[in-house]
Amino acid sequence: MTDQATLSPQPTTSSGRELYQGRVDGFTGKSAEARQQEMIDREELRELTAIYAHRAAHGVSLADLFTDDGAMLFSYPGQPAAEARGRAALDAMFKDLASAEHRPLPMIHNNLVKIDGDDAEGICSIELRLTQNGQSMIGSGFYKDRMRRVNGTWKFVERDMHFIHMVPIQKGWADGPV
Repeated sequence: MTDQATLSPQPTTSSGRELYQGRVDGFTGKSAEARQQEMIDREELRELTAIYAHRAAHGVSLADLFTDDGAMLFSYPGQPAAEARGRAALDAMFKDLASAEHRPLPMIHNNLVKIDGDDAEGICSIELRLTQNGQSMIGSGFYKDRMRRVNGTWKFVERDMHFIHMVPIQKGWADGPV
């Protein structure tokens, strides 16, 4: 059986260090006003992620949650990586979400973020239920995110989704990734 940790790239930050190593402390040494802004930004970033998940589940386009130069990247075990980059590609990727017979149901949690002014980077876990070729599937993995505040609103610059496993729900993942 293959070690699952080697199946997906590690979620490193722009500094090359995994965001989940150590502690991200956005509050130390900051004024009360700066700490308050940190809390506001963190809540807005969590809400961005929650809106993404609820829209996907309800068939509402996700494209406007990205910057105009934004990108969505996908990595599934045993499949070549794919991406949609730029407004036109994002619009095309998400245009059929509303008419999909079976919409994905993402459960996104364990958000970690590091904020630097109007830029942020983060990692969060995903559990996904979906239907592929008439079969119920379950998967889990993580998103590596880069976000930017644009005209006062946080948006995704890049969502890099890595699945550790994606298997038929009846099979489960006890035997390792497919």
